[in-house]
Amino acid sequence: MRIKARYRRLAIEIADEETRPLRCYEVDDALESYVDAELSGEDARTLYPRVWAHLQTCARCHETYEQMLANPEEDEE
Repeated sequence: MRIKARYRRLAIEIADEETRPLRCYEVDDALESYVDAELSGEDARTLYPRVWAHLQTCARCHETYEQMLANPEEDEE
């Protein structure tokens, strides 16, 4: 899965900022990087703790996450 550089940078910035819970649109921006990390064997929960926390409480984002995990080839560019 290829990640556009701007999305990767955004995902890292979001993961590093620990001052408030993420909003759904921020998780949407970072989710591809989160799933890509998970599929490549990295510890996505540690790399993106705020994304992980949001996925535990938001059914909509968690469903999107599950779909991306189940169909990773659809997210490739």
